[in-house]
Amino acid sequence: MNAHQKTPLVYEGHQIADQGETISLTSLWKAEGAEESRKPAQWLRSVEAKRFIEFLADSLGLDPEVSNSHFGLVKVSRGGSAKGETFAHWQLGMAYGKYLSPKLHAWFNTVVRDVMQGKLPTGLPDDILEMFRRGDGMTKQIIHKVTVMQKEQAELSVRLAEMEDRLQSPLTCTAHDLWTEFNLAPCKGGTIWLGNRLIEMSCSPEFGSRSKIGASWRRQFDAGRARVAMRNGLYLLAKRHIEERQGQGKLRLVQRE
Repeated sequence: MNAHQKTPLVYEGHQIADQGETISLTSLWKAEGAEESRKPAQWLRSVEAKRFIEFLADSLGLDPEVSNSHFGLVKVSRGGSAKGETFAHWQLGMAYGKYLSPKLHAWFNTVVRDVMQGKLPTGLPDDILEMFRRGDGMTKQIIHKVTVMQKEQAELSVRLAEMEDRLQSPLTCTAHDLWTEFNLAPCKGGTIWLGNRLIEMSCSPEFGSRSKIGASWRRQFDAGRARVAMRNGLYLLAKRHIEERQGQGKLRLVQRE
């Protein structure tokens, strides 16, 4: 606790006692009506509380030898004005608040949210604010790591899709193969147009881009990349190209008449 006088932490007109990094579970219990069956001691014996205490202790790197006393995260005041009160680490206080009532849970969340957004809520002792700031730092690190992992997972999914295409189909194909595979309507010069677009989209294979088929030479393309390009918009561009060519043909017929 700081030596100078602090503004007390208050919920619904009830002062919530605190000691260093701990908050009085007893104060929270009284503020929510002091129901006998929901006392701190009763909650601390629950399976949910024990699991959270073990997780928190492991996260904080606490000594497992003190597990019989809740890893030192919970203590009962033996003297002074707070005699008999149960104090616990502030994160346990948040978990207990969630157990007691949605309203108290929301109050805790509002306090943390305000601190995360850089707002300093009134009525919070300096050391409690410092606790939340530390929690904010850890939360932001976790969020950053999760965001990076999600981005990497998305990129990996794209690469896996490309690899799956290559494994399930021949290594190369021609523009004519793709035109037939995607059931595109006949169009004069269509496969030449499609081949040019595939080159622009870097779909040429790494080991050479031409091969002799029958008496003529055909441009070859990486089958996996080409199919991905078709699915990612090239197919729609090809359909639009066909419609434009068909429109031009109709216009020439009208002009001849």
